[in-house]
Amino acid sequence: MSKIATFKHPGVVMDWENGTGADVSVGDVISLGTFCGVAQVDIANGATGPVSLSGVYEIAAVNNAAFTQGDMIYFDTVAKKATKDTSKAFLGVAMRGKETAGTTAWVKIGYEWHDKAEKTITYSNTGDAITAGDVVKFSDFCGIAAEGIDATNGKGAVYI
Repeated sequence: MSKIATFKHPGVVMDWENGTGADVSVGDVISLGTFCGVAQVDIANGATGPVSLSGVYEIAAVNNAAFTQGDMIYFDTVAKKATKDTSKAFLGVAMRGKETAGTTAWVKIGYEWHDKAEKTITYSNTGDAITAGDVVKFSDFCGIAAEGIDATNGKGAVYI
């Protein structure tokens, strides 16, 4: 029987062919359809280079919206800024809060955060209130609260 799939690499970096019509600089956010990555090196138009699909980055952000730790963050490819505007390309999850007037955001980029429903479990809280972005400990693993969860008897989504 022949193999159906052969492991190639962990998938935290991808080879990306720059077909944008312009050169890309190291640190540029690259829209990859339904999610984004970050160029690891300068990539000339028509060339192929590595794009990171995971990690926490400090990224230029809009200064007209506050971000709460755990918020889903998107990327405006025209303004080149992180935003909460869901009509833009998915970028990741806010790792720190950002005041409304703030101009940068810490974002955990990654396609793995794209669909909250696919990567969460429902957690039944038996203690203090939990804030979105808090680490939630289970018996043998940890997750990150995808939303605020009320104290005792509150239920909510936790990223796993």
